[in-house]
Parts: sequence; C-alpha cells; structure tokens
Amino acid sequence: MTPLNKDRDYYRMLSTSELEQLTHYGKDVDWRELAIALAERLADIRDEVCAEVTERA
Repeated sequence: MTPLNKDRDYYRMLSTSELEQLTHYGKDVDWRELAIALAERLADIRDEVCAEVTERA
C-alpha cells in the first residue's frame, strides 16, 4: 500500500537522520519514492566530493 501524502518531495525535505529512521522502522513508507530521493541525495553528495577533489588537484 502506497502512503497517499508521502511523495518524493516529502522525502527530499527530510533530514538524513529522519530518512534513516524511516528505513529502519519502515512504517508507512513509499519505498520507491524514498529510494529515488535517497539516490538523488547520494548523487548530489558524489558531485560535491568530485568537485572538491578536482579543485585540490
């Protein structure tokens, strides 16, 4: 069952610790939307790290 009010934008606005709690307890989670939001967050972090490494080189 997909929660009606928890879309990708909802998951994007949560803090990392809140996302960790959601994945741990798994209650009323739209796993597809959560996975996409987490993948976007990881891509942003990867891009930041790559940019920082490139600046140092």
